[in-house]
Amino acid sequence: MTGAGTDHVTDVGFDTQYEFLGARDSFSLQSRYILEYQDLSASQALGLSSNSFNTLRTFHIKGTYYYKQMIGFTAGYFNIQGSSDPLVYGNVSANNSPNSGGWTVELDYIPFNYGGPAFWPWLNVKFGLQYIRYNKFDGASTNFDGLGTNASANNTLFLFAWFAF
Repeated sequence: MTGAGTDHVTDVGFDTQYEFLGARDSFSLQSRYILEYQDLSASQALGLSSNSFNTLRTFHIKGTYYYKQMIGFTAGYFNIQGSSDPLVYGNVSANNSPNSGGWTVELDYIPFNYGGPAFWPWLNVKFGLQYIRYNKFDGASTNFDGLGTNASANNTLFLFAWFAF
């Protein structure tokens, strides 16, 4: 669709990390904050946004500890907040909101961190189990979609194997 101009989205972000790499153990702390400015005047003219201007703020923080550089545990928190907009978020949220937040925990195992097997000495693999728990999703803890669905319905258990070459 043309003829209504152009939308502009600008992100301003800050991220930081502290990392300690010891001979036996390691620890890292990572954080990021992103502020998004959405000029949606073209979308509003086309009936795709209720507001001509929206904001979206995201914050993530996580800490990771590795024992003997082989067994890792990560815990994190995330929070997303933004402008209510019935046309942008109304199809997925009864609250017309992107506001979401929760926690992440992950357990990792890196079996070949000190060298792979004789037949493939450069093998690099990580096995992990991650769980994401939502306190809030699309603006609410309960009935976020107007159909009785709670934020916890989005909780996710993720088992993975990661290979690097």
